[in-house]
Amino acid sequence: MKFYLKMAVRSCFKDKHKFTHNVVGIAVGIMLLILVTMMSMSFKNVLYDQMKISDDDIITIATGDRNDTLSYFYNSVFDEKTLELLKNEKNIVRYSGIKGINTSSINFVNDKNENKRFVKSFIYAADEGFTDMYGASVDEGVFCSKEDELTIGSNIADSYGIKVGDTIIVKQFDKKMNFKVSGILGKLGAMGYSNTPDMINNIVIMSLENPLVKDENYLSVVAQVSDTDILEEESEHLTELLNEDANMTQELKDIELDAIVVNNLSILDMIDGYFVYINIFIAFLFVIVSIIVIINFSNIMTITILSRSREIGIMKITGGSDAQISKFYSIECMFVGAVGTVIGITAGTFTNLAVTLILNWDFNFSLPIYAVTIIVGILSPTLAGMKTQKKIKKQTISDIFHN
Repeated sequence: MKFYLKMAVRSCFKDKHKFTHNVVGIAVGIMLLILVTMMSMSFKNVLYDQMKISDDDIITIATGDRNDTLSYFYNSVFDEKTLELLKNEKNIVRYSGIKGINTSSINFVNDKNENKRFVKSFIYAADEGFTDMYGASVDEGVFCSKEDELTIGSNIADSYGIKVGDTIIVKQFDKKMNFKVSGILGKLGAMGYSNTPDMINNIVIMSLENPLVKDENYLSVVAQVSDTDILEEESEHLTELLNEDANMTQELKDIELDAIVVNNLSILDMIDGYFVYINIFIAFLFVIVSIIVIINFSNIMTITILSRSREIGIMKITGGSDAQISKFYSIECMFVGAVGTVIGITAGTFTNLAVTLILNWDFNFSLPIYAVTIIVGILSPTLAGMKTQKKIKKQTISDIFHN
């Protein structure tokens, strides 16, 4: 084997132009395979990060159709019994409900005594666990804990020039209340397809202890599971539990909607559904590139054999059998394929790394993809070399030297 490999290497470097041409052809094909597959994986991760509601271990209990949890609504239908159910679930680490009320108006009077009316008139009521589970935390001041305190989102603070300690006037029908801004939430970055950052950045929150929301039901409940591996099982279990007649609130029965458990699995399933077609395209690309390499190498090796007929004739005269000569050319093809594959994988990996850095995407490395690419890069030219063996066996010594 060492002898054949040595001869194959010597033969390749004897005609450097043809060797370089063959290696580049394989390297380009392999590089494209690496780029397409790795970039598609990176894009899938980016798409998922932009669409997901929160961290993977966070679930949201809301209302909607249990068969389509991507479409859900906030309705005041959950009560203390809902929280009690979560309290008894061993897989739930923590939970937090959110309430809300409509107001007649929300105004802010700045230090210049200018009265500015908020565009929004809805105020949420929650504890710090709610915003924390959605990835938000107080950037300035503290989270509201007293009846006369509010915590606001960064967009609200920036739009109206509000600072910690400022006063906000809230009117609800004939009631007028003054609230002190106790804290401002840190800004959440945009997530493309998710409205969670928009909600948090523009939120106005009061304490759950405020008398205005004391008798209100929860719009939704957020909970954290102990392990994402059991997320699907826990979500299905909670869905069944919440929709049992004994656990459903009258309000939930009245609106004829289900209590649903929203998590990122539905989003991931949807993206996986889309990427089935991309994966089919990638598999098709693998096949096409392999066929192109085989056909290209078959033609090249046919030309090589015809141009090196004198060399083949000498091998036969000196005792080389058809099997030995075929083995020599097969190893030569395998060597060219291996060199081209290494160069292609290296170029594809570094190009992929550069592109992901520029786009600020995560770099993906998949051993199965690299393994399949190596097989395609080495096996394709090897099969092409084996295909040309028939031409070698057909050539006799007299035919070679007569031509």
